[in-house]
Amino acid sequence: TLPHALDLFHAIGLDGAEIVVQDGYQCAISQQAKPGELAALRRQADRLGLRIIALTPYYSRFNDLDPVVREAEIQGVCRVIQYAQALDSLYIRIYAGNFAQGDADPDGQKRRLLIDSMRRLGDLALDRGMKLVMENHFNTMTVSAADSISLAREIGHPAVGILYDQANLTFTGNEGYEEAIALQQKYVSYMHVKDLVFLEGKAFVSSDVSHPDESER
Repeated sequence: TLPHALDLFHAIGLDGAEIVVQDGYQCAISQQAKPGELAALRRQADRLGLRIIALTPYYSRFNDLDPVVREAEIQGVCRVIQYAQALDSLYIRIYAGNFAQGDADPDGQKRRLLIDSMRRLGDLALDRGMKLVMENHFNTMTVSAADSISLAREIGHPAVGILYDQANLTFTGNEGYEEAIALQQKYVSYMHVKDLVFLEGKAFVSSDVSHPDESER
């Protein structure tokens, strides 16, 4: 459970935690978390000397052509911003638009909708002293470092930056770390560092943004 995880992090000498916001996980914050749950989590973290530095929701359809779908995703992040305020978190991970392998955006409408969504959410984050960080991630509109920096520059918002994840760039055959860091450095606010393993003879594909099926790895 999440309380067990915080106890473990404290026991092994970590300074903080990044916590998933998603239903269906034992070790996560619910998408409909109650204020009392958040307050208890904050008290435990404070008692252990841990900073809940970032929250990681799985919303991604900020570029959806259906305004009802798009607004539901935006409102999801609005709730997460409230959670972050209650937990004194500085960063919120963003999947920058749902854009699966093979998707197209010939007229640029999905990109424009994503930019509008990020500026709107950026205003809310800025008022609360936190930052939205768009992750280098497959099946989004920031799949490469070049895409990420282009989008961040066009959004042009002080509360919207980049989450640098070299493993994801490597998975998808994009930039190596030397190029990725040089391209993105000005806009990088946060990082993910993790191991990666390639299965021999298989290229990386994923039909989902956040959860690649084991057969696709």
